[in-house]
Amino acid sequence: MNSNQLPKNLVLKTACSKTDISRIAEFNKLIHEGVAVELFVKNLIKKHPTHAEQYWMFIEDSDKKLVVSSICLIPWELKLCGITVKAAELGFVGTLAEYRSKGLINILMQAFFAQAEKDGYTVSIIQGIPYYYRRFGYEYAIQLENHIDIELRHITGSGKKQYSFVKVQKKDTPTLQKLYNRRMADYDISAVRTKAMWEYLLGPAQKADTVHDNYMIKNKKNEAIGYFRIAHHGFGEGLMIDETSCLNTVMMEEIFSFARTIAENREKPSVQLILPLEHELSQYAVSCGGRITMEYGWQVKVLGHVKLFQLLKPVMEKRIAQSSFRGLTKKLLFNFYKDTIEFEIQKGSIRLIQSKGWHEQTEVMIPPFLVPQLLFGWKNFSELKSIYPDVWCSEKKEAALFEILFPKLSGYLHLMY
Repeated sequence: MNSNQLPKNLVLKTACSKTDISRIAEFNKLIHEGVAVELFVKNLIKKHPTHAEQYWMFIEDSDKKLVVSSICLIPWELKLCGITVKAAELGFVGTLAEYRSKGLINILMQAFFAQAEKDGYTVSIIQGIPYYYRRFGYEYAIQLENHIDIELRHITGSGKKQYSFVKVQKKDTPTLQKLYNRRMADYDISAVRTKAMWEYLLGPAQKADTVHDNYMIKNKKNEAIGYFRIAHHGFGEGLMIDETSCLNTVMMEEIFSFARTIAENREKPSVQLILPLEHELSQYAVSCGGRITMEYGWQVKVLGHVKLFQLLKPVMEKRIAQSSFRGLTKKLLFNFYKDTIEFEIQKGSIRLIQSKGWHEQTEVMIPPFLVPQLLFGWKNFSELKSIYPDVWCSEKKEAALFEILFPKLSGYLHLMY
């Protein structure tokens, strides 16, 4: 179904006025249940540095002047092995109950993908519910909601007082940005967070359900050497620490002792980390008796395979140069069953990347929905091959090359709003 096939009383629109913004915010308050959601939407549209009104698409019942279905595009910039990738987050998806099962989300998704293509986005990401978004080509590929819960009885008081924790002020923004960038340098995949985004997080975001307690970590010389953030809202009952700078062991001990006191005052049963599993605070929590209670992921859709491969060309060439395939000359066909990408490699340099359309059988074949997992390092080729019979490779040498071209990666996306 496309927008031309909508019933006459239903019209596809994009936000273009203050009235539209208010109506969309009111709609999301109803769908997602909460006054805080309404303010969150208004903040995103009006105050977030990357946002634009036309990124909010909705379907209106013109007879009732009523918003009945809505989605939005939230702009991100990701770093993928040092390469900047434009990502379009699909957010705030919803339809009024009486208008469901009419294909309205399908129409909005077509509008979303058209807008993303127009504005040059290479991938799309979503935090969405399980399974549903596979129908649109999304697959889990980047860490999102990992929960590590540590009961308060496992947190012993730290006798050391080497650091102090001071509430962040707006003047701390440049320091926070440097500390964040230093932290993200540890990951192959991360989100770019500009000074303007930090200002949003410390300003408008504090007035919605995205509110955090933000703390600077200072040493005895009163120098700011780290930070951590405690979320007020989220999935779970514990006191939620969902972002930190790089930490040493003493910092972690003192943060847990500090968090325990806050958790007791707020009658929380535990301290809950929402961090990468490989994060030093996550590992420290597990060593102290913490339990991993949830693992989830960002769902990713590649909007243009050739474009993304072209962006990653210097990364792939470096991987070839640092492997036993150094100096390789080869034409490689990477078959996604619906399309095939040809790589022309000469003496280790990738000279050509192009779509060759459908091919019946080639040396390497992988279902299209698994491509995000491979490119974003969620799983490597051999892991996918061990799970899915239709991940196929005719020669061991090609399989080994794919292990080199697409290794497992570390990554985490902290929210920009």
